[in-house]
Amino acid sequence: MKESEGLTTVGPRRRGGHRGKRQAEDHAEEHGADDNDMKMKLFRLMYETVRDSDLKVKRAELINSYYTNSSGLEIGYLLGDVTDKFNIMSDISSTLKRLYDSWKPIEHINAYEQIANQAIEISHLIEIIRSANKKGQSENTEQKDENEET
Repeated sequence: MKESEGLTTVGPRRRGGHRGKRQAEDHAEEHGADDNDMKMKLFRLMYETVRDSDLKVKRAELINSYYTNSSGLEIGYLLGDVTDKFNIMSDISSTLKRLYDSWKPIEHINAYEQIANQAIEISHLIEIIRSANKKGQSENTEQKDENEET
């Protein structure tokens, strides 16, 4: 376009270039802060889970030292652990249901993953209970056979 026609050849001017760039940086920092907060929450959750598991193992070893070779104790302890894990699953799912609309997709994924992990652990504990039950039944059969022989 020509100036003789009353139009200028100068393109639009950019105003506040630094302001727009700064707003984009602020948005990126806020998003990064949210990610860091989520990572810290997950790290704390994993740390607490490991710590709780470690305390349970120590407590079980102490109890087991008093009741050696008792399949009933093993089964009872494992059932208690299954109950704890099921309660955790229930708490997570009720929280998920209550906060469904306000959570971000990554939070939903994390909650479902935690529920799945608890379910896997429960399944593993049930298999251990089955093997402890079989061991207890075989020990009872052996004791009965010994008592009948005497």
